[in-house]
Amino acid sequence: MTFKFIKEHKKLIYFVFSFYLAMKISSYTQILYFQSNQQLNLFSLYYSVMAIAGAFSFLISNQLVSYPISVLHKIFVVIYSFALILRIFVNSPLLVILSAILSGVSASIVLMLLRRWIYVTTDKNKEERGKIHSIRFFFMQLAVITSSAIAGILFGGLTHFFTSNKSYIIILLFSGILMLTNLMVKLPDILDGEKKDSKFYFFPKKNKKLSIIMYIMYIFLGISVAIVTSILPAIIHGSGWSVENSSFIVSGLAIFTLLFSYFYQQKWITDHANIVFLISQLFSVLVCCLSLFLFQEKITVILIGLVTEATLAGFFILKELLEYEIIPVKQRQIFFGLLQSSFLIGDSLASPIGSFLYLTRGLSGLITIYSLIVIGSSFAFYLLLENSKIQDIIAKQ
Repeated sequence: MTFKFIKEHKKLIYFVFSFYLAMKISSYTQILYFQSNQQLNLFSLYYSVMAIAGAFSFLISNQLVSYPISVLHKIFVVIYSFALILRIFVNSPLLVILSAILSGVSASIVLMLLRRWIYVTTDKNKEERGKIHSIRFFFMQLAVITSSAIAGILFGGLTHFFTSNKSYIIILLFSGILMLTNLMVKLPDILDGEKKDSKFYFFPKKNKKLSIIMYIMYIFLGISVAIVTSILPAIIHGSGWSVENSSFIVSGLAIFTLLFSYFYQQKWITDHANIVFLISQLFSVLVCCLSLFLFQEKITVILIGLVTEATLAGFFILKELLEYEIIPVKQRQIFFGLLQSSFLIGDSLASPIGSFLYLTRGLSGLITIYSLIVIGSSFAFYLLLENSKIQDIIAKQ
């Protein structure tokens, strides 16, 4: 990742970093704000509604494929900014629900537009696909890591002049305004080749079987990637590490993931993305299972954290590279919305499933189910790609 490469893709980098930075500053502050006002029940409601709205946002995005992504970007960033500002109304269930719906739909659609932009960019620079997807993941993780620190510094400074409650409100307002700076990036006027159907549909008429198969598969992929990582802090603390040490370990693992994203941009990896994806997922399962039998629990959870976080970078980077081979070119925007929604459903289910398994079956029970889901979903993804390659060869004959 050279300075020249970063300069060439500075618009994409700024888009990713500014979007995730504003999102995560707001998310980090929101839960503390709701907690300080004894409204954690409303926060749980907010999170559930937002997840559901995001999961079904593709029903809206499917009807927008005939509009340029540059226009959609402006509209939905403004809506998302407004939704972030609405988070200051902590005592109104109606406004909480409205903010959640607007956040879930607008954020999901903006991320879908980002993916569309990346795919068009990488179509023109096929040799740099791995690097472009890698920098997207790198700066996304960098924004996630720095957001909590920025929120903490802002809160510490503001409390010298305002009450805690007012300080939270100011930070939430700041995050909403910060989101608007994403509009400084002008997206290209990209249109999908597939015109929208005049009727409202759940799955597209063309390639419907493929869309259903991938929709189900991505739910399980979403579960596999988050069933352990979403509750990792609790797992580490539950193994005997102190709260302070647990926080330090989690931060270290996040930095490790950030650095490991560089590894997956190597050409020899991106040229064999399918087999590397499968091997890395199976390697994660192998290490997690063996560590249960070979080490004490405090060491085991560190190894599980290291291998799941390391393969997390590869999962996202390689998965997006492999989608080039599967998703129909003229239906990319439709498929992006559909698959992002199904993945979000799996990701949302992962935390309660993981928590239930860890509390009732312990670490070994959690890792057993994790292993089965990873093996099944990874092989299914691998075989789907191999089948698409065979179909391409047949079509060319």
